[in-house]
Amino acid sequence: MGRRLLQMFLFITASLAVILILISPMVLFNGDNVNSVRKLAAKQTISPQRLFISAWRNIKTMYYDSSLNNQDWNKWKYKYLSKIKTTDDVTVAVNTMLASLDDPYSQFFNAKNYELQEMYIRENVDSKSILDKIQKRYRGATVELETIAGIVSKATVSTNSPFFPNPKEGDEIISINSYNLQGMEMNSAINLIRGTKTYLSKVKILRNNKVITYNLPRGCLQINKLASKMIDDNIVHIFIYTFMGKNLPGQFDNEILKYPDAKGYIIDLRGDAGGQALNGLFIAEKLLYTSKCIISIKYRNGSVIPIIPENNTIIDNKIPIVFLVDKNTASASEILAGALQRNKRAVVIGEPTYGKNAMQQMIPLPNKTCLNLTTSYYSFGDNFEKNSSKITPNYIVKITPKEIFSGKDKQLEKAISIIKEMNKSKAHISG
Repeated sequence: MGRRLLQMFLFITASLAVILILISPMVLFNGDNVNSVRKLAAKQTISPQRLFISAWRNIKTMYYDSSLNNQDWNKWKYKYLSKIKTTDDVTVAVNTMLASLDDPYSQFFNAKNYELQEMYIRENVDSKSILDKIQKRYRGATVELETIAGIVSKATVSTNSPFFPNPKEGDEIISINSYNLQGMEMNSAINLIRGTKTYLSKVKILRNNKVITYNLPRGCLQINKLASKMIDDNIVHIFIYTFMGKNLPGQFDNEILKYPDAKGYIIDLRGDAGGQALNGLFIAEKLLYTSKCIISIKYRNGSVIPIIPENNTIIDNKIPIVFLVDKNTASASEILAGALQRNKRAVVIGEPTYGKNAMQQMIPLPNKTCLNLTTSYYSFGDNFEKNSSKITPNYIVKITPKEIFSGKDKQLEKAISIIKEMNKSKAHISG
């Protein structure tokens, strides 16, 4: 009888393992559904030791590299388990373990950082109760960036805050915690605006030629993720500052709809470190007329899933598209620009990109904590090695800091000239 029960237990365990392997390729596309059970588990409160073991086990079973960077993963359990006393101990131990994987993208979020990350990704739309709670604590003014070649030239409050009335529309943010925003790389500025490691941020703003200083709770300043303007000869210049936020594809649609007479689009991804891979894929679908593969994604179990776009295009295939990229263009930004370049739908101008092809999944853990873990890699072909997705522009145009600060943008000028040439060629052919 005991032997039969043991056999039944082993069969059930093996079956569950097979099911997990089969559904793992779908995690990227059905993350909300797959994570629903984990989110319920995350509401549990357990001891720091058990939280550490939960994180240790999830890394062992779900991290992309099953060899865990060719190391014995048990050594970390033996090293830290007896020393764990608090959640802070868990944070230090788990992030030390993750550092041993030689993967700068995997990290452990404590409760406070996880809540802010969720707020930023979900954009406060999950449920009314959560919305009310988070708004009362965090929601604040929206900040609009002006950039040249991925460098911040100005940061302006574009909407008033319903809960923090101090920042007002039109205020220019000069500095946060003594760091001047003007001249800062865009991604660094975004991280500062979103919130620093301390709970309060010291924010200096310029209002009516007077400098005013406020201490604001982290998370009460939000980034306007997109901006656009019409420039020379009905060419639209679209800035995408970050790919974080589930509403980003819809916001991109709205920017396109503003310009029904556009003769070309310049999509500026300089300084954009990316965000959610799905956003890069969704926007690529909106710009492609093809049934060819956008990217392929490889998972821990070796399965490779090709991503084929649906025909959801919102821009006429005859209208030219140019991407501007630089060394800081990464992740979802590279997916978007690389997919259109690969399918000959767009021209890429600038400098070679960062080359981040690792994709992370957020795994909720008990005590309202979370692992942001690398679970897959993508490729434009069949090379899934680390950092293999670097994009080489069709036209390499370098720009110096001196040119940026003088307001001369050679990369943008090149993009405008390319679109004009393409439109001129079309007019000649049709004539």
